[in-house]
Amino acid sequence: PALFVSNHISWYDIPVLQSSIPTGFVGKAEIRGWPIIGWMAYRGNTLFIQRGKRDSFLTVLTDMKKRMKMQNLLIFPEGTSSAGDTVMTFKTRFYDPAIEDGVPIQPIALYYTSPHRSCAELAFINNESFMVHMIRMLGEPYIDARVRFCAPVATTGRNRHELGDGTQAEGTAALPTLKRQ
Repeated sequence: PALFVSNHISWYDIPVLQSSIPTGFVGKAEIRGWPIIGWMAYRGNTLFIQRGKRDSFLTVLTDMKKRMKMQNLLIFPEGTSSAGDTVMTFKTRFYDPAIEDGVPIQPIALYYTSPHRSCAELAFINNESFMVHMIRMLGEPYIDARVRFCAPVATTGRNRHELGDGTQAEGTAALPTLKRQ
């Protein structure tokens, strides 16, 4: 198993990435209540965290350790979605279970295009409601999802801040090649 870390552009990152790798996710608890996507996330073995709740955070860390003995997990360490043109600073609290058990961390870079829209226009940002965004995306004739799997990073002897900086840099370095494809 590995801990995959990716930049985060939209709710459709989940089906895109799950179609590429067998993995569970860590996501905010609100997603569970979203139409269709909440059900997909639940069925995709997502660990849901209630933001700002220490008990929920500690439970998810424990559950991550258990899960990574059996399966891959994927987190979006930016903590929110972005326009996709850069990779925001990685928050590394969820790296600890991988570090403690020596599980490698594999960075991923995501980027989307369509014939009529930029990645920023396809992104789930600016407080747009989920339903409005989903309907808008379903109206797109074609969305090209570009995924780059960077080299796995060994966690042994490294701290989460060092790993966060390194994995963020890997994702950032991969973006220009995805934009040019």
